[in-house]
Amino acid sequence: MWKNDLKVALRGFLRNKTYGLINMIGLTVGIATCLVILLYVKHELSYDDFHENASRIFRIVYSRQQQISSSRTAVVQFPVAKNLANEFPQVEKTVRFYPFNPPLLSFQEQRFIVENVLMADPSVFEIFTIPFLRGDPASAFFHPRSIVITEALAKKLFGEKDPLGETLTFENEHDLKVTGVVKDISNSSHLKFNALVNFQFLQTTLWNNWDGFDNNWVWTSNWTYLLLSDSQVASPLAVQLPDFVQRHYPESTRDYVTLRLQPLEDIHLHSNLGGEMQANGSAVRVYVFLSIAILILLIACVNFMNLSTARAMSRAKEVGMRKVTGASRHNIFKQFMVEAFLYSFISVLLACVLAEFLLPLFGDLVARKLSLSYAEQPTMVAGLIMIGIWVGFLSGSYPAFFLSTFQPIQVLKGTHGPPGSRASLMQKILVTGQFAVSIVLLIGIATVFSQFRYIHSKDLGFSKEGKIIIETQGKLGDKYDEFREELLRNPNILGVTAATTLPGDVMHNYRFIPEGGSEDAPKPMALLWVNYGFTGTMGIELVAGRDFSKEFATDEKEAFILNETAVKELGWQDAPLGKELTQYQFGGGKTTGRVIGVVKDFHFLSLREQVPPMVLTLGGRNVVVKVTGDEVSRALAYLRETWQAFVPDWPFLYSFVSDRLNALYTAEQNLGNTMKIFALLAVFVACLGLIGLTSFAAQRRAKEIGVRKVLGSSVYKVVTLLLADFSRLICLAFLIATPIGYFAMNEWLQTFAYRIHPGIWIFLASGVTTLLIAWLAAGYQTLKAAMANPVDTLRHE
Repeated sequence: MWKNDLKVALRGFLRNKTYGLINMIGLTVGIATCLVILLYVKHELSYDDFHENASRIFRIVYSRQQQISSSRTAVVQFPVAKNLANEFPQVEKTVRFYPFNPPLLSFQEQRFIVENVLMADPSVFEIFTIPFLRGDPASAFFHPRSIVITEALAKKLFGEKDPLGETLTFENEHDLKVTGVVKDISNSSHLKFNALVNFQFLQTTLWNNWDGFDNNWVWTSNWTYLLLSDSQVASPLAVQLPDFVQRHYPESTRDYVTLRLQPLEDIHLHSNLGGEMQANGSAVRVYVFLSIAILILLIACVNFMNLSTARAMSRAKEVGMRKVTGASRHNIFKQFMVEAFLYSFISVLLACVLAEFLLPLFGDLVARKLSLSYAEQPTMVAGLIMIGIWVGFLSGSYPAFFLSTFQPIQVLKGTHGPPGSRASLMQKILVTGQFAVSIVLLIGIATVFSQFRYIHSKDLGFSKEGKIIIETQGKLGDKYDEFREELLRNPNILGVTAATTLPGDVMHNYRFIPEGGSEDAPKPMALLWVNYGFTGTMGIELVAGRDFSKEFATDEKEAFILNETAVKELGWQDAPLGKELTQYQFGGGKTTGRVIGVVKDFHFLSLREQVPPMVLTLGGRNVVVKVTGDEVSRALAYLRETWQAFVPDWPFLYSFVSDRLNALYTAEQNLGNTMKIFALLAVFVACLGLIGLTSFAAQRRAKEIGVRKVLGSSVYKVVTLLLADFSRLICLAFLIATPIGYFAMNEWLQTFAYRIHPGIWIFLASGVTTLLIAWLAAGYQTLKAAMANPVDTLRHE
C-alpha cells in the first residue's frame, strides 16, 4: 500500500512539474536556511562548555554609576583577586589575565609581532581546561620567566622543531623559556590567546613599582576569574560583594561602585561590557536569527499548504474515483501525507547540498567557522530527519485533511464547487502572514542601514579621514621630536602628533580632585596623554582657552585640557579656565595643574556609549600622522622608510583611524548584511507561492475572465482584477508588520547612546517594496490569463 502511494506521489510530481518545482524550491530554500542558522545557534550556545569546571567559573565585573557618567567593564583592579581569595573560603582559586600590547617575540634570526599575548597567574591551568601537547601544566609556570604557546604559534616560530625548553626573546630585552605547548584554542571559547606568560614576569621584571599597582583600587586593568567550590555558592557570595566593596574601595568611590559575579557560560551571549577580551556574541541576535529561520521555513510550508489547497479542484475527480473504488478517508489522507513527506525529504537532501554553499558566505557574515560534519555530529543526522518529518507533517496535514473530505458523488457530478470559505479564509491568513514576515525583515534592514548611515555621517567631533597611526610601542624614546620633524619634511604629510589612547581604545579612569574638592571625594575621569598639536591634527574644536604650547614651560607637567562633559562633571560650566586640578597616579603620587582649555566633546568610543568626561595632558606614545587624501600610498611608503631608519630593530606597525572606528561596528554591519540575505530569501519564497497561487487563481477564473473580455473588459482591467485580492492581503500584512517592526527595531536601537528615530518612510518603503515585488512575481501569470483568447476558454460553454 505504501509502495502504491509512493508511486502515485511520483506520478503526480511528473504530471505537474511546475507545481512540484515551486514546492521543492521553496522547501529546499527554507530548510537550507533553517539548517545553516541552526548550526550557528548550536555553535553560539556551546561557547565555553568544554571546560570541566565551567559551571563553577565566574568572572568579576565592575560597574560605576554616577550622575553625569557611568561605565560597566569586564576588567577590575589588580587587588580584587587576592582579597576575594583571602576573605571568602568558597573561592577556591583565582586567576588574573592582563593583556599585553602585541609584543615582539624573537627566536634566533626570526622576529614576529604576536597578537593575543596574555599575562596569567599559574592557577590558569587548574581553573580552565587547556589541553597540553607538550609540557606539564602543574609546573609550566614554576619559573617567573615562563611562556606557554599554542600549537599554531609553535609551528610559526619553530617549524617542526620541538619548542619545549627553547628560549624566546621578549621585546628584544628579556628571555622567556617555553615550558608548554597547548592545543589551539577552540573557536567556541571567549578566552582566546596565542601565548600565556607567567604573571610574575609582569610583577618582577616589567613593572618596577608593583606594590603601587597591587594596592590600587581605581585602575580597572585585568580580567579576574574565580573558581568556586560549588556553583550553588555563587548567590550567597554575590550578596556579600557590596560589603567587600565598602571594606576595600576608597571612600570616595565605594558608594557608586558595584562588583558582581558573571557565570562563564553567560559571557559570550549575555555580556556586552567595556574592555571585553573580544567582541562577544548576542543572545538577541541568536533569537532573531532562530526566529527568522523558523519563519522562512514556515513560509515555505505555507506555500505547500496553499498550493495544495488551491489545486483541490484539479485533483477532486482523482479523489472521487479513489473513494468510489473503495478508498477510505484514511487512505486518501495517507496518500496525500506520503506525497508531502516525499517532497519534504527530497527537499532535505537538496537543502544539505545548498547549505554547503551557503555556510561559507554565512560564516563570513557572522565571523564564525561553521561546517556540516555528519560523522562528527550524529545529532545532525537525527536533526535533519526530524526537520523532514516536521516539515512534511506541517505542510501536508491541512491539505490532506481538506482533500479527504470531498464527497465522491458531488465531485463526479461536477457539483463540488471551488474550495469553501473556510479553506479560502485559511489561504488568505497564510498569505498575509507570509508577507507580514517579509515586511518586518525589510523594516529591519532599512533601520539597521539607516543607523549605519547615521553613524558614518555623524560629526564625531574630530576628523577621522587621512589619519594614520604608527604603533610605536614606546620604541621611539627621546627621538620623537626628531622623527616628527623628519616626517613633516614630506609634502604629503600635513601634521604629526602623538597620543596614548586612540579611537577605538579602552579608556582608563583616573582619580581627579577639583579645586576646592575633598581628597575623600575624587572624580573618576578618562585621561588621554597627547602631544603638542593633537587637537589641530585630529581636527578637534577648541571652544575655550588654548592648546598645549611649547611657549609655556608649565604645560609639560602642569596643564590640563577638558572636554565639555568633564566640565559638567566638575560643575565648572561658568569659568573652567585657570581652575586647579589634581591627578592621582597609579603608581603612587599625584600631579597638580591648571585647566588651560576646553574642547568640544569627541567620540573616541563607539556610539553605543556616551562620551565620558575626559582630561587631556601632555604625553603620548603612538604617533598620529595626517596625510593628504590623494597620496596615502606614497605617504605610507615614506613613513615606513623613515621608521626603519629611526628604529631598525622594530617592525613598522600602522593602522588607519577610520578602520579602527569601523571595526567598532563589525557585529552590527554583519547583522545588517545577514538580515538583508534573509529578507531576500523570505520574499523569494513568499513570491514563489504567490506565483503558484496566481496561476491557480487564473485557471479557476478562466471562464469568468473570458466572459469579461467578451463584454469589453481590457487587459488592464483583468490584470487589476486578478492582482486586487493579493494587493489587499499585502496591505493587511503591512498593517500587521508595521507595529511589530517598530517595536523590534526600537528595542535594538536602544543599545546605542546616539541613534536615529525611525521615520515613516522606513515603513512605507518596506511595504511598497514588498507590494511591487509581489506584482512583478505575479505579473507574468496575470498577463498570460488576461491576454488569453476568450474563444479558447468559452468554446465548450
